[in-house]
Amino acid sequence: MLRIGWFSTARGQTSQKLLAEAWNAIQRGDVKAEIAYVFCSREDGEAPETDQFLAQVRSYGIPLITYSFDKHKQAAGGKGMGLAGGVFAPWRESYDQQVLERVRDKPVDVVLQVGYMLVWTPLLCHELSALNLHPAAPGGPAGTWQQVIWTLIGQQATVSGVYMHLVTPSLDQGPVVTYCRYAINGPEFAAAWQAVAGRSVAEVKAAEGESLDVFQRIRQEGVRREVPMILATLTALGEGRVQLLPTGPGDAVGNAIAPVDLSSAIEAGLAGKRGKGRSMKPLVVLGLVFAALIAYGAPNLGSAWKPAVSPAVSAVVAPVATAVGNALPAVVPTAVAVALPAEVVLTEAEVNQRVTAAIAGGHSPIPVQGLKVVLRGDNLVDLTGKVTIAGNDTDLSATLAITSANGAADVKVQRAQAGPFPLPGVLADQLAQQAMRAFGLSGVAGNQLPEGIERVEVRPGQLVMVRK
Repeated sequence: MLRIGWFSTARGQTSQKLLAEAWNAIQRGDVKAEIAYVFCSREDGEAPETDQFLAQVRSYGIPLITYSFDKHKQAAGGKGMGLAGGVFAPWRESYDQQVLERVRDKPVDVVLQVGYMLVWTPLLCHELSALNLHPAAPGGPAGTWQQVIWTLIGQQATVSGVYMHLVTPSLDQGPVVTYCRYAINGPEFAAAWQAVAGRSVAEVKAAEGESLDVFQRIRQEGVRREVPMILATLTALGEGRVQLLPTGPGDAVGNAIAPVDLSSAIEAGLAGKRGKGRSMKPLVVLGLVFAALIAYGAPNLGSAWKPAVSPAVSAVVAPVATAVGNALPAVVPTAVAVALPAEVVLTEAEVNQRVTAAIAGGHSPIPVQGLKVVLRGDNLVDLTGKVTIAGNDTDLSATLAITSANGAADVKVQRAQAGPFPLPGVLADQLAQQAMRAFGLSGVAGNQLPEGIERVEVRPGQLVMVRK
């Protein structure tokens, strides 16, 4: 099995999203690999977004290694990034030496740089085989994704791409391993390009900046392909179809080959996602489990209905459901086009893992401790946990019953209580469909499941979504 090391500086939510996508693909079995460790060049307390990323890694149970670049630089009296004219400062080289010492006892087949903001010194490049994603076609512009897009606009380019390359001390200049290309012209781009016709890049930068329509369209097309490119590359490596040689990609027996064009597979996967796959995100099953709980968050569903339920209880329950919804992954793999399974199964451990990741990732605005989902079977789900109300820890418990058939579902609360406040199930029954719509889970009609889903089943220890 392919062993992966994951390097990130974790400056924003994209780092969290990319890790979640890779983790979920591995858990589903789409990618035959394991993440052996995550290394972060920031430590706890340096930035809120990094703290969320570190909590996410811990929630997955992945070994986490941190070593602060800023603290190392400060202690060494360094300045800037420690790289000038292609020469690394001694303190910068010593930082990579410290990094190497921390990961050396965890051998991996490949390291992925995902939002890692430091150029590797020759030491790390010699000791570790690493891939980085660059948001351009082979031979295209270098630099950040913003710099790439402005260059494409200045060139009035018609094609862009995304590629994975071997990491070298020269930024974005390593041998290309895999890539895809896609058009940035055509009818959907026509008006956007027309708006910048005859204008210089400096002019449109000053007038509109990154809000420029063609800038945003190019960015969106690139972002759509970043996760599929990473997953497709990992799949090719995990299956042994592609090897990493010092000079670039190799075939299954180690012969050097040209960079592998994954455009067809990635475009086919995106086309499938635009169809049935899109209607299946976020994952219907978990959303239904918490749909009844969302019902108590009446302010999110409109002001016409105001239940006689304690405000403290409403404040507790709705964010719990929102937390879960924010963490749900796509069911359909986006890296390659594959036949959809008749059933999509999540174990109880996977369900709880995603719930924990959502809360640890900061998606819940209130303190929720130890939220646990028990898949009892017979379409019954138990929820237990603790929440903080008015400074006091309060037990939260509920039993939900899910019934579904012929593409429709109903969620009822058999019992629900937060501390001394009983939650009447009849209210959840009345608002379950509103909750489903608010959560983006319903189809065209009230209790209709998204297209292609026949029913949802709760089996002992499993949540199962059955396709038509």
